[in-house]
Amino acid sequence: MRGRALHRLAAQIRDYDWGSRTFLSGMRGAGESSSPEAELWIGAHPAAESTVELEAGQVPLSKAIASDPVFWLGRATADRFDGALPFLLKVLAVEKPLSLQAHPDLAAAARGFERERHASPDHRSYVDRGHKPEIVVALEPFWALRGVRSRADVRGALAEIAEALAEVEPTVRGEGDLRAFILALLGMAPEAWRRAVIAIRQHIEATDPGGPGDRWFWVDTLLRHHPNDAACLSPLFMELERLEPGQAIFQPAGMLHCYLRGAAVEAMASSDNVLRGGLSSKHVDLDELLNVGELTASGREALSPSVLAEGVETWRTPADEFRLSRLSAEPAGRPVPLGGAGSIVLAVCTGGRGRLVETHDALPIEAGQAVAVAAAADTVRLEAETPVTVFAAMVPPRAS
Repeated sequence: MRGRALHRLAAQIRDYDWGSRTFLSGMRGAGESSSPEAELWIGAHPAAESTVELEAGQVPLSKAIASDPVFWLGRATADRFDGALPFLLKVLAVEKPLSLQAHPDLAAAARGFERERHASPDHRSYVDRGHKPEIVVALEPFWALRGVRSRADVRGALAEIAEALAEVEPTVRGEGDLRAFILALLGMAPEAWRRAVIAIRQHIEATDPGGPGDRWFWVDTLLRHHPNDAACLSPLFMELERLEPGQAIFQPAGMLHCYLRGAAVEAMASSDNVLRGGLSSKHVDLDELLNVGELTASGREALSPSVLAEGVETWRTPADEFRLSRLSAEPAGRPVPLGGAGSIVLAVCTGGRGRLVETHDALPIEAGQAVAVAAAADTVRLEAETPVTVFAAMVPPRAS
């Protein structure tokens, strides 16, 4: 007899200092948290693994999957990914900017992991062998830096503080490429940076940036959090993007990015490899970031979802490990199909209350809760008690 396929998950919250005290706690109906809550992790990554509620009690999701990979993952997914869950689902609450970063491709991750495997955990960028393509879907206005601007745009942005950056600015005038300029800028000697900050602050006071649509607003914001870090000038050499709720951006390997403010749902390959170039108290490896990073324009507009069925939207990406969809249901409306036939589905409710219904089973779900739906499930649909929104991550079928 087939076991139950609908299961509640206990997902872990990561309390990084850039998180919010109100967003994630508010989503689950709690008061302000005592410390910043940055990410809700839903998946089997060992850094913050979810547990699944079985008859025997709470079991790590990876252990449940290992007990019957075909039941949980589906035959095709189990074969493709060696019986392991290949993706990770998160909810992000960004109150302060994250680090300037990029993620490696699979080849770079394998090399980096071998090179660093015996290093101190505090001095590693590569903590596993995986790559980390990722998609972020805004739940509220979401600001990010992504990709680099043209040399002409960078020259224009720096024109008024060029004298303060005399040690690095010539590389933008044509005496070096953009990679050389960024390396020189972010690698400025502390004394040179302290001199530059005086002129930068004078410029900010004189121009009085009006709001987050102004690049200097973000330079000012970053300086308040990281006054000793030249990466505070990232808004001047990177593209500034604002996502409206429901819009998304996809980060392939090597895409330089920095999330600035807002809340979002994120799906990614199940890795925690992050190459940081600054704006962080964690390990920074600028040389490796610039070796791996693609210092090119983002080249893509924000992604809008496509409609799969009534109440079901999805964002299509090149990633093999995941596809992210949003389900929206109304009371007395038609049940909304979950999708994911033949694949495990991890889902999180970001608002409202409803239930997931299978042929002979049902599981209530409400804001802040996460669930796992085994690949062996029959058709599963979302029904609403109040207007309800659920984000669901699954493995896309392999293109024929």
